[in-house]
This record gives sequence, C-alpha cells and structure tokens, in this order.
Amino acid sequence: MRKKNRRNQKGRGCLVMIRENVWRGRVNIKTLEGKRKQVTKVFYAGQEPPWAEFDSWKAEVIKNYPLQSKNMTIEDLVKYWESNYCAIKLKIDEMRENTKDIYYYTSKRILKYLGSKKVDELSFQDLQIFVNRLIDEGISKKYIKEHVRLIKSILKYADSTDKLNTNKLLKYFDNLSYPSKKLNINEVKNSKAAEPSEIKKIEKEAKKKIPLLWVIIQIIKYTGMRRSEVLGLSWQDIMEDRIRVTKQLKKKNGVFYFDIPKTKHGYRVVPIVKQLKQVLTEYKVEQSYKKSIVGNAWVHPEHVITNEIGEYVDPHLVTTWFRKIRKIAGIGRKITLHSIRHFYSSYLSNLGVPVETISLLLGHADRNSTEIYIHHLDANIKQSVRLFEEAIEAFELAEGADG
Repeated sequence: MRKKNRRNQKGRGCLVMIRENVWRGRVNIKTLEGKRKQVTKVFYAGQEPPWAEFDSWKAEVIKNYPLQSKNMTIEDLVKYWESNYCAIKLKIDEMRENTKDIYYYTSKRILKYLGSKKVDELSFQDLQIFVNRLIDEGISKKYIKEHVRLIKSILKYADSTDKLNTNKLLKYFDNLSYPSKKLNINEVKNSKAAEPSEIKKIEKEAKKKIPLLWVIIQIIKYTGMRRSEVLGLSWQDIMEDRIRVTKQLKKKNGVFYFDIPKTKHGYRVVPIVKQLKQVLTEYKVEQSYKKSIVGNAWVHPEHVITNEIGEYVDPHLVTTWFRKIRKIAGIGRKITLHSIRHFYSSYLSNLGVPVETISLLLGHADRNSTEIYIHHLDANIKQSVRLFEEAIEAFELAEGADG
C-alpha cells in the first residue's frame, strides 16, 4: 500500500505508515562528535499516528544521546527542550491552540536569530542584538521579554538536567536593556488605531457592497470586541443594554468550533450604546425576514452573524472582505479590523476614561472585577458609555454637515 506520511507541521518529528496499522518513527539527533544521526523505531497502532508513544520514545532517545556544550547550538538546545520539557512536562498537546502558537512563534524567532550560535560562545552582545532586532521588527516590549524569558527558561532546564552549566549565561539577562523604538513619520502614519475619517470611508463602502461586514464593523467599533468574539455571538448573549462575551468562533482544517475567550480576562460584559442598539435591532429584523424565507433550512437560528442560509461566517473571509473594502475606500495604510478595536480604546482614552475602565471593557481586566461588573455596571462604566455615545454622535453630525 502507499506510504502515508504524517509529519507534524511544528517540528514534532516524523511518523510514516509503512503498512496497515504499522508506523515508523524517525528522530534526527546530533552526536557528541557533532554529526547528525537518524534513529528509527516501529510502532504498531491503528489508522491514526501514535503521537503519544512517539513523543515518549523521542524524549528517551534524546536523553540517551548526551550533548556537549562545545558542539551544542541554540537550535540543539531548543529542540531538546521541546522534546522533553514541552512534550512531557508541559503536556503541550493538551494546551489551547493559542498557547501552542505562542510557544511556536517565540521559539521560531529565537532560532531565526540565535539558532546557529554555539551555546558556549553565546555572549551578552548576542543577546542584546537579538533584543534590538525584535524591537526593530516592531514587536512590543512585553512580548520581547517573553522571548528573553523563554531563552532563560530553556537554559535553566538544560542546567537542571546536567546538560551544561549555564550560570555564566544566566547572569547576562539581568543587564539587558529594552530601548524604545523611535518612530519615523511613516510609522506614525501606520499606527495601529484607525482614524474616525478612515472608518467612515470604510463603513460607506462596506454598507453598499458587503452589508454583513458593515454590521461586524459596527459591533467592533461600538464595543471594542475582537473579530472572533463578534463572530461567536448568539442572540442570547445580547441583552437590552449589554453584550456578554463568553466565547469566540474559530475555524481549523475546514471545521468551525467555539473556543473560550483569547485571554483569561476575556469573559466580560460590554455595554450597548444607543447607536449600536439601533444597528442590532434593524439587523435582527432583516435576519428574521431571511429566516422566514429559508425556513427550517436555516442552519443556526440562534447565531447573530451568519450568511444567507444561517451558516457560520469564516473569520478569514471577513478579513478578506475588509481588505477588499479598504482598497476600494482608498485607505493607503494597512489598517485592519483590529485597528477599529484600537479606535474604540483610543477614543475612550481621549475622552478621559480611566485605564482600568478601558481594560475592563476590552477584556484585559482582572477576572474578579469582571464578575462584579456583570451584576452591576458601575458609575465609571455608565459615564464612559454616555461620553462615548455623545462624542460619536457629535462626530457623525459634523461629518453629515460637511457632506
């Protein structure tokens, strides 16, 4: 029968079905002499690749082939850490997809800039250059520190398993600096938040060409919700004066599924301003009319954002729509749906709304505060909503007068 190759896309290893219910696993390791060696093992399993058995075997293989620091590169060290600490102790397969992606992209950047460096030759200058390059890429200081923290954790793990002595290297981390990047004029123009005038242009074109996108934009603009959170809304989440954010809609390998909010603080309740209430009321009437035509064939009757027959809407399709409308609207810089979320927070900030209140609305606040807020909107929230309503109303009236 034809061989069925099941490679993990994130460097986990290789499993090949060599005949019915028989798999061959392969691991590439580096010996003490610095040479590459291929180790294989046969696994007897069903039609699905036996990844759990493979991971345990791979960890044992790597453990039994000790590395020497004079030959060890940062890439070797990262791979060793992934195979042992991640696969066995962290149980990475049981993590949420977002957490896996963070580990993957963080280690990918480390390998990009430091992978070929030999561990015993790694210097303070190498680490500082690494930090500076990430700053030049526009990565936030907080996320850069996550990269540095990961390198430090990997070195500590290697030290704990007697792979090498990292005391000298660990001292470097305390002296790293994180200079702020100076923005040039082009970068200022490409800042994250969308300008009100840009949003108006996009709204105008979206309403004419892709009305559903226009509705999505309105919800993000007036609530600061994430795209996936908007797409995950059901009508029971929308109450008279507030929206409960409890889930997000995702799609993987062609299958839709619901996930918990992006962060542990993402569970929240967002007030509905009067402008959004009108949008949702009109949209619900329009959707009800479509349901009456389609009848029982309507797929998800309780869902808010759907296509013409009640199916979920692909998050990536929404992004494609937005790019198309942005181009038609003549917006030169790269703003995204997330830029409209930034508009919401920036607008509130400019109105003098406290940072704590904005964090609560965006889902960045402490979970306990959110639980309290669910039961009663405090005075700051109510005042913030009034300010936002009035400011938006004044802007829209001014735009109408100019038009």
